[in-house]
Amino acid sequence: MLGQYSAGVSAERLTARGLDLSIANPVEIKQINVALGRNLTGFFLNMVPPFLIFTIFIGGVYLTIDTTSGERERGSLEPLLANPVARWELMLGKALAAFAFTMMAVIAQLIAFKLVFEVITSGDLGLDVDIGFGLFLAMFLISLPLMALAVAVQLIIATLTHSFKETQTYLGLLPLVPSLPGLVLVFVSIAAHPWMMAIPTFGQTLLIGQLVRGEPLGALSVIIACVTTVLAAAALLLFAARLYDRDALLFGE
Repeated sequence: MLGQYSAGVSAERLTARGLDLSIANPVEIKQINVALGRNLTGFFLNMVPPFLIFTIFIGGVYLTIDTTSGERERGSLEPLLANPVARWELMLGKALAAFAFTMMAVIAQLIAFKLVFEVITSGDLGLDVDIGFGLFLAMFLISLPLMALAVAVQLIIATLTHSFKETQTYLGLLPLVPSLPGLVLVFVSIAAHPWMMAIPTFGQTLLIGQLVRGEPLGALSVIIACVTTVLAAAALLLFAARLYDRDALLFGE
């Protein structure tokens, strides 16, 4: 109200002296609030890593449950193991099938992210996000070692649990564990260091976060994250193969 009164009095005085009103305002300043758009953009971008990690650990869960605990309860696992095929080969076949389902789930998730960002950037939210195909391809490639790790963990849990429902309970809660650090990073930002990349799931979370924010990736960080995750996945798959060699597999022990 005071500002309007001051502007009115100034206009009256200038008009009384025959002066142009624009003399008092040589530069017109407009105020634009960009904080909302930036905050929303950062929030949406930071939500990509935990959702993607969650999808990786949930994509092949139900196939893993059905081909292990499900077959055990249906009674089809015993005749399957009686075939003249090495048990590690059977385990590997189940792992590859779950890996394929996980890849399809991740691809579907990435397409959904692309569509969501297309919609929100075309609205009136002030968001300015341009995520191209190359970025999504990079996220997919970085996620590949983690998909193998997720499948290995799922196989081990499905082999050690006693029933279908027990397996479903544990594997239903499993995705929350690796995606939790990403959810924390939505609100708390940390500087990425090479030693962090040696932690499976956490290293991928940091790398995907850097990708969506447009930050450059260090070659050393990518190598460390991929190599350590691949080694962890190989060790877990070897352990799963040893579990398949036990006769207790038929009883969930």
